[in-house]
Amino acid sequence: MNGFLLWIGDAVAAALAVVGDGASWAWGTLDAIVGPVLSPVLLVLNPFANALGTILFDLLSFLPKWASLVMISSVLGVGMLFVFKYLSNQTAIARVKDDISANLLALKLYKDELRVTAITQVRLFWAVVRLQRYMLTPVLVTLPPMLLLLGQMGTYYQWDSLAVNEPTLLHVSIESHDGLPLNVSLTAPGSLRIDAGPIASQSDIVWRITPIEPGTYALTINVGEASFTKLATCGTRMERISVRRPGESWTNQLLHPIEPTIAPGTGIRAIDLDYAKAGSWFCGGDYWVVSLFAVSMIVALLLKSAVGVRF
Repeated sequence: MNGFLLWIGDAVAAALAVVGDGASWAWGTLDAIVGPVLSPVLLVLNPFANALGTILFDLLSFLPKWASLVMISSVLGVGMLFVFKYLSNQTAIARVKDDISANLLALKLYKDELRVTAITQVRLFWAVVRLQRYMLTPVLVTLPPMLLLLGQMGTYYQWDSLAVNEPTLLHVSIESHDGLPLNVSLTAPGSLRIDAGPIASQSDIVWRITPIEPGTYALTINVGEASFTKLATCGTRMERISVRRPGESWTNQLLHPIEPTIAPGTGIRAIDLDYAKAGSWFCGGDYWVVSLFAVSMIVALLLKSAVGVRF
């Protein structure tokens, strides 16, 4: 029995590995196709999104973060209702939903008729497929601005700023090398103390720094004749946080939009500063995304009849 269970476990592990490799290959292929297109687009869009994000969160800074998240989510839910109303084929959606209801009723009434049940199930499946097709247009239209909004919101809700007198690490991701690059140094303002570093591996260079005064400061990393800056925010809970200065990867540009991207060919792939995730279960860490969609969906469901939307 133990041998059989071990064989089952190995089979499951092998199947998961195959699925993981397939997903990794699919994502790599997709990234290679869309990356050269989306990266230049985000270079243009992110400055505008940053300006709007700064205005939005400055206006909401008087509210607790949980209240501002509820407000944004509610407005988003109402906005999605109107977008869905005017960009989707409401007549076709109503007709398809009536077909689904009719087929579900037929399954209940004719559950003993095998042929009728089989035909009804096929019709039900086709109705569900048609419903998804009619919903696809508003989803595709709202996806780009939604992704930009999520990137901006992540800078406000995802992280806590650095704490005064608590050390953290600065990581500079570099192209693989055999030793420490020549003339590498870190310059910090007086409000940040450099405790240790640089310490190099094949993929990054690390410094340990300690903020000694609250505020937002610029660190300067010098590699040879090139210089790169990285923002550090300390002791202010209502500021937007830039965890990473990204490279040319479009996903990094989307998730870390505040600082300008690092141009390819410099030998630097990204610059990261270790921040702790915000501890709130509602509007911090990775929970704020769940709260955003939950509140917006509740608002949309409560108001869909008043707006006259079917989905």
